[in-house]
Amino acid sequence: QVTEEPDEIASLTVVEFDQERLAEVESGARAAEAIAAGVMLARDLVNMPPNVATPGKLAEVATELARDHDLRLFVGDRDWAAEQKMGTFLAVAKGAEEPPAFIVLEHNPERSENGTIVLVGKGITFDTGGISLKPSAKMEEMKCDMAGAAAVLGAMKA
Repeated sequence: QVTEEPDEIASLTVVEFDQERLAEVESGARAAEAIAAGVMLARDLVNMPPNVATPGKLAEVATELARDHDLRLFVGDRDWAAEQKMGTFLAVAKGAEEPPAFIVLEHNPERSENGTIVLVGKGITFDTGGISLKPSAKMEEMKCDMAGAAAVLGAMKA
């Protein structure tokens, strides 16, 4: 068991002697930093207990991402889901104290000539219906039902 906090890297120096490649190196470093931030967000969300990583928490994170990265955000509530006839979605959320949230984040909503990429991630924060289907040794993994949504939020951050 590790009792000490690991040392953090305070700085990193990359040396590139070819001035023509310097912009490429800097761009790569910025991309790596963005990807790492997205991975850390996804990891942190998945590691939260389900009473913290609620639908409201995921919607809060999506709201912050939309604000910070100029993304278009829509969060559908229980009434919206009923209007859309999303019976299964509502059935899973029925026993929860926390209301459901159907989160849609869009980047580049005007579309580009590069085509459309769609990321879909399941965000069930705790599915009590799965309790009877999983062995007791796997109960702690039920919080991972929202890992797909966490991965999409991380990708949108990156």
